[in-house]
Amino acid sequence: MSGCPFANLLDPNTYGDGMPYEELAKVRQAGSMVKMDDPVNGVPYWLAGTQAAMDFVSKNPALFSSAARSAWPQEDPQEIVEAFHQKSVINMDPPLHQKMRRVIRSAFTPKAVASYEANFRAHAKEIVDRVASRGECEFVEDVAAELPLIAILELLGVPAEERKQFYDWTNTMIFSEDPDMAASAEDGQLAAFEMIQYAMGMAEKHKETPLDNMTGILLDGVVDGRFDGQIGTDGTVGVSADNKNSQNLRELSQVLKNMGR
Repeated sequence: MSGCPFANLLDPNTYGDGMPYEELAKVRQAGSMVKMDDPVNGVPYWLAGTQAAMDFVSKNPALFSSAARSAWPQEDPQEIVEAFHQKSVINMDPPLHQKMRRVIRSAFTPKAVASYEANFRAHAKEIVDRVASRGECEFVEDVAAELPLIAILELLGVPAEERKQFYDWTNTMIFSEDPDMAASAEDGQLAAFEMIQYAMGMAEKHKETPLDNMTGILLDGVVDGRFDGQIGTDGTVGVSADNKNSQNLRELSQVLKNMGR
């Protein structure tokens, strides 16, 4: 049994009855950096409980590395961290992180973003039209969860008929982290591998017919004088992170329901 006096703030169940403001206040009163137990993963962690502490963590990547063990809360074997996590932008430390972000900067200039608006508006209208006649819906599931994934897959150039497979892959990867769901860690790893295989196929197509989209930008990106070509991991993480945000929205929706809003 854990001897930690605080609730595990990485556990979604902690938020089942609403935002635990009293618990958060207790953590802050204990100090700016508080050691927490995580019975789910079996590995304790340090919680930065104040703005000053978070600023210190962000400005000292040599002490608080995202690359060493990844920014994800689950504990994967080191070989998985090195083979997969360390190749994703979100798990890179400076200066490599900034260099990789600069590779895709051209896809998000004001002019480029403006060019996406018409298609994204059309997708949004289609999603809303599907539920409007029903008079009610589960907003996060039926509306909010779909558009971000569609947007990222469109930016990457994934054909419409192949997007459901990406949705299934990302769900499997996410739910493999949840002990209450049926997907296992092995299922999650297989889904990640299949997604990377798909991305590698896109890279081969790019060699024959250059792609004028984010996939092409990632594949042609130059970091430290070399072609990086990390679409197999960076593109995967982008899609997975998007669907993770959709999962977070679902959890937030449940919290709001429990709070009577």
